[in-house]
Amino acid sequence: MSKQIIYNQEKNALFFQNNEIQYKIDLTCYKQSQINFNSQYDIIDSLEKKLISIYSNIDRMEKRLKPINKVLNKISIEYGNTVISCTITFEVNEFELIADEYGNFEFAIDLEKITFNEVVTTPLLEPDFLDIINLDINEINSIGSSLFYKLQTRYKNCNVIFQLDNVSFHRPNQNTIESF
Repeated sequence: MSKQIIYNQEKNALFFQNNEIQYKIDLTCYKQSQINFNSQYDIIDSLEKKLISIYSNIDRMEKRLKPINKVLNKISIEYGNTVISCTITFEVNEFELIADEYGNFEFAIDLEKITFNEVVTTPLLEPDFLDIINLDINEINSIGSSLFYKLQTRYKNCNVIFQLDNVSFHRPNQNTIESF
C-alpha cells in the first residue's frame, strides 16, 4: 500500500498518515542518530529502506494501542503512608516516531493533556494523610508527577513512549488532578 509522505521544511520533519492517524518523523533526531550521512539524500535513502518495516510496526502498534489504553487506564501509587488510585484520560497532541541511537524508530505519543480522575486515597497505616482536597499545589504537582512517571513506565514496557511537554499539575476540582 502506498502512502504519501510530506516533508515540512519549517519543522524539518516528515509527515504521513496511516489509517486515521497522522505521524511525524523528526529528521533532526534521525540525522543525529546516524554518523555516516554525507547529505540529505543519504538520510532519505536510509529512510526509504526502513519504510516497509516502519509501516508494519505502526500497523501492529495501532492494533495494540486500544487494548493497552484500556488495561492501563487505572493506576495506583504509594505516596507516604497512603495509596492513591485513579483512572486516566488523555488528549493526544501528535503521534511521533523517534529515532534511537541506531536509527531505529520507537513509537511515541505526544500528549496535549492528561487527567487523573476519581482520585481516591486509602491510608495504609495511621490516617495521617489529609484528603486530596486539602493538599497544596506542590503536593498536587508531586502526586501528579508520580502518577505520570508510573504511567510512562507502564507504557514504556509496552514499547510506547509517553511524552508531556509540561509535567506540571493542578486540581481543577475535588477529586481530579490535571496537567497544565
